[in-house]
Amino acid sequence: MHHKRLMMIASLLVLASLLLTACPAPAATPETVVVTAPPEVQVVTATPPQPPPAGPKTLVICQGQEPDSLYTYGT
Repeated sequence: MHHKRLMMIASLLVLASLLLTACPAPAATPETVVVTAPPEVQVVTATPPQPPPAGPKTLVICQGQEPDSLYTYGT
């Protein structure tokens, strides 16, 4: 009889610990921080006109000989 009671108490303690660890923690309330920034000063500078963009560039790759295959993992 004493053994059954001890097992019942141990089972309840295990169950209670599982339930308590499964409960989510209360969400922390975020703090409100008000930051005031000084007014921005606009500085106007004269920039020279940009040259028109250059045409497309061409890249030429030379090989000593033609490959045996176009398969990447081939010989």
